[in-house]
Amino acid sequence: MITLFQSIPVTCTMRGKEAARRLSEDLRSVLTRTLEESFRRVPHVCQQWSLEFFLNLLFSSHRQRGDLDFMEGHHVAIEMEDLNWRWPISIHNRSIQVLRKASPAETVIRSRFPDLLALIFHETDPDTLFFQRHLVIEGEIEMGLGLKNFMEGLSASQWPAPFRLGCYSVGKIRQFCRQHSSRENPLDV
Repeated sequence: MITLFQSIPVTCTMRGKEAARRLSEDLRSVLTRTLEESFRRVPHVCQQWSLEFFLNLLFSSHRQRGDLDFMEGHHVAIEMEDLNWRWPISIHNRSIQVLRKASPAETVIRSRFPDLLALIFHETDPDTLFFQRHLVIEGEIEMGLGLKNFMEGLSASQWPAPFRLGCYSVGKIRQFCRQHSSRENPLDV
């Protein structure tokens, strides 16, 4: 397995835009492989509990206001194709529940990790991703569009500090690579 530190010396020997492009590719590759490997090695129950805890914490104010009530009793699967990652979620008594991976879902929202990051950082309009087929909604479309609209209205400024810091750090890396690369979408991480 190649680590980020093994790929940095190659990048540092290059100049300017080529170095930023290579760093972008290296980060994308390492991050994708690391996440995919982590998902394979961490027991399903640990992933399920961690994700459920994270989502309930992250969206606590939204849950309390009833912003997610439209999902009550419905199953929606979020899939990231490039990471081979799938998690069905549901809302029960305003609490987010993460279900078993194989659980059926009425609605499936599928994307790639970079597109999901762009959506989270408000770098791309969800409708643009949807019409470019980078954000796919299958099944009960009304439910999927409701969730898409919810995600569009999210503001990272309302998130708990550790999550804001993590998003800010990733955003700065993406911004640096974008500024120093000739590619249109340089950090497709």
